[in-house]
Amino acid sequence: LFGLGSKPSLSLLTSRSCPSKCSYCNMWLIHGSRWRPRSPDNVIEEIDEIICKYKAKHIFFMDDNFTFNIARAKAICEKIISRGYEFRWNTPNGISVKNMDIELASLMKRSGCANVCIAIESGSEYMRKEVMNKKVTNLEIRQAVNCFKKAGIPVVGFIIVGMPGEDKTHFNETVRFIQDLPL
Repeated sequence: LFGLGSKPSLSLLTSRSCPSKCSYCNMWLIHGSRWRPRSPDNVIEEIDEIICKYKAKHIFFMDDNFTFNIARAKAICEKIISRGYEFRWNTPNGISVKNMDIELASLMKRSGCANVCIAIESGSEYMRKEVMNKKVTNLEIRQAVNCFKKAGIPVVGFIIVGMPGEDKTHFNETVRFIQDLPL
């Protein structure tokens, strides 16, 4: 996966749940609707064990909300950089694009981020807002993708097709939107 070859890889969960309550997601039903993050120091302790004890060369950050709190995500990346760790990491479950900025994207790249998966879901703002209850705009998605692009991080976009209420117009909006993004 993602060009890892035979390099040792492990998964890491730095937070649980999501307060967003998107209509297609069960995260908040399973883990509760309160986001529960681990501290940056606690995350770094586990990364240290993964790298030193298990000799992993790649870590999958499995959170749905690694970037939910931008300051926390930046602190984790800064700690990885300051420790001089040499591993690659990515976000295969997808991350939110809310509040993404170029500083965080650059820190993610410098700390070893190989690629990110982002939760676009639909190119139709109506579908995203009214049907999916996902409160993110096309502009926010575009700005986040551009931040990752500027930082040199490849982006994979997750799309949901066939949601109840989706028609050909919404589908075509999605196709046009994702074709216009540097994914």
